[in-house]
Amino acid sequence: MPSAAGVRVAALDVDGTLVEGTLGWALPHDLVAAGVVTADRLRPFLTYLDHVGRGGLEDHAAAERAWHLYATAMAGVPAAEVDAVTRHTWMNKQGDIHPFACPLLTMLREAGLRPVLVSLGPHDLLGHIADHLGITHYSGTVLEQNQGTYTGRYTGVPVFGKPAAVHAAVGGPAVDWAGSLAMGNSLLDLGLLQRVAWPVAFEPTPGLRRHAAHHGWVTTDRHTVLRRMARHPRPTA
Repeated sequence: MPSAAGVRVAALDVDGTLVEGTLGWALPHDLVAAGVVTADRLRPFLTYLDHVGRGGLEDHAAAERAWHLYATAMAGVPAAEVDAVTRHTWMNKQGDIHPFACPLLTMLREAGLRPVLVSLGPHDLLGHIADHLGITHYSGTVLEQNQGTYTGRYTGVPVFGKPAAVHAAVGGPAVDWAGSLAMGNSLLDLGLLQRVAWPVAFEPTPGLRRHAAHHGWVTTDRHTVLRRMARHPRPTA
């Protein structure tokens, strides 16, 4: 809902927050299985993921490196073929959305907040999640295209950061950060959590848990999030 200061948002991380695990990690394997890209081309990317693990991708440099390797492997691949596999991945993984997601979104909307999904995951896959949840505004990582094929470059959240991605997703109106909420689970969400009046650490990684404890942020999990958010201070008009 807009105010004189701008739009109040509920900026929500996806992987590890609204969704169990990392939804986008299934896509590269599905692309190989569908014959869209070879395992050899994706091997540097997959090897790097195995090397750094989930904790390693909390580092922005590691996340950028992972996306560089993925974008490089996808250079020259027809985007339409990837779109078809992305839909297949979504159909197989949509059950990974936590049951609390829809009630939480209702609660946030009733509080006058505009939900915005923001993720380092693939923008097109994020679009399927947003559509399923009835969310209009979202921002992820985009593989650049030229005449329907991928160029080997990427843009979006890893380049600009999550706060800028929220601005881009919302569009024209300014974001009223002082009237907004953010929820995330890792240090990659830290810049966003530090911007808002109502930061929520959801099942946080050890690094984010330390920050949340130091700053007195709300910490919650899949079992308590609806109760905690029902008691959470609400932005006022």
